[in-house]
This record gives sequence, C-alpha cells and structure tokens, in this order.
Amino acid sequence: MGNNKKTVKCSFCNRLGHNRVSCLKLKEEVKKLEDKYGANHPDVLEHKTYIKSYSNKSQHNANKVRYCSYCREQKHNARTCKHKKKDLQKLKKVNHEWRRKIVSDLRMKGIGLGSIICNNNTVSVVENKNSPWTVVSIDWESVNWITDNARVFKVINMSNPSIQRNLTLEQILNDSESYYHRWEVLSRSDVYDFPHGWEEISDPVFYRTCLEIFEGISKKQFDTIFLEISTGGSSLLKNTFYLNSGIDTEGDY
Repeated sequence: MGNNKKTVKCSFCNRLGHNRVSCLKLKEEVKKLEDKYGANHPDVLEHKTYIKSYSNKSQHNANKVRYCSYCREQKHNARTCKHKKKDLQKLKKVNHEWRRKIVSDLRMKGIGLGSIICNNNTVSVVENKNSPWTVVSIDWESVNWITDNARVFKVINMSNPSIQRNLTLEQILNDSESYYHRWEVLSRSDVYDFPHGWEEISDPVFYRTCLEIFEGISKKQFDTIFLEISTGGSSLLKNTFYLNSGIDTEGDY
C-alpha cells in the first residue's frame, strides 16, 4: 500500500522533508556568495529578507488568538470542543429515546415484518377497498428522529403483488379517525430484524448522520437546527419528542 501522507518539499533543492528556509544546500550557496562578494550581494540580501519575513510570519501565527470554529471559544478546536461533543451526545440520546418510543408504538399496534394491514380509504381502479397489504421490509436505518417522515415501510398488495407502496411512520401509526391514510392491522407481527447497533445509543449509521449535520456549522447554527427539528416536522415527531418523554439531555450516557 502506498503512503499518501503529505510532506513538505523544498523549492530550492526539490528534496522532501524540509522547506526553503531550512535548506542546508541553500545556506551553503548563500554563505559562499557572502564570503566571496560580501553581505550586500543581491542574492544574499534577498535570502536574509526572506528568512526575516518568514520568521515574523511564524511569530505572528504563534501569537495569534485561535478560536474554535464551533463554539468560538479560545484554546481548543472543533475536534476537541466539549460543547460539540455534548451536542452530539444530545442528538444521540434524543434519537435513542425516540426510537424506543417508536418501537413500543409499533409493538403495541402489532406492526412488524409480515404484518397484514388494510386502508379502508384506499380505492382505485387497481385496488379494492379494504384490500390486505403485507409489510415486507422496513428501512430501519432511515427511522431516526431527524428524518422521521421517510417512507420506510414497504408494503405489497396481497390481491395484486405487483402493486407496492412505501409508507411513512406517520401513515402507519396515526390512529386518528380523521386521518385519511389510517391503516388497520388485520394480522399482527412482532418480527423486526433490527440492523446491528440500531437499538443502541452508539448506532454507527446515525452517528454518521450526526457528523454530516455538524460538518461546517457553528454551535449557534446547531441550536437553531435542533430547535427547528424539535418544534417542527410531523405530528408523530411532536408527540414523541424527548421533552414529552421527560428524558434528561443534560446528563451523560
């Protein structure tokens, strides 16, 4: 395997591992010119000016006050920011509790892989009223607190298997009499087949989703996004939001 690690290359001798400022070969050449023609030789003066400018720039960078790009506090960066780690943990905890509530609701209603359901409002030229449908797959990786409106339940019409639908959590769990997409369970199932780690707070797929959210944003922007997700979205999300569950987002897991 090749080594893709970047390294500095000298612009004078073209060798790796040092730059023009620390190049011994260049120093030797400049010393020869100075010994032969004196300190006022143009090339000697140019080299000394470059060294002084580089030193001043390095000193300025060393004294420069650095701020974290996430929280804007000093003496650390976004990679080690305690506020960023805490907010990441907050997202993971909220998602963990939200998923537990969703699975509890699914178990209570009897919806799982193999469940048979029907929608008495569905009528078309290819579907009969109260036609039974089978839940054939659930995209668990898309079942998370952030994207709760994804169409994750794949159902197939038992009367005509060529007819398929993809339903959201809202459609499959909403029991309101006024809800048009309300589904009734004809045959229960408690089979779920969760992906590895899905029920844990450290679910790797959701962790990658979190990292995408944090990419290039500040804490102020995160707080705005978190508030918008918390107070927006579907009625299902609002009903299962962590505040209604009473979970503590300040503690650590």
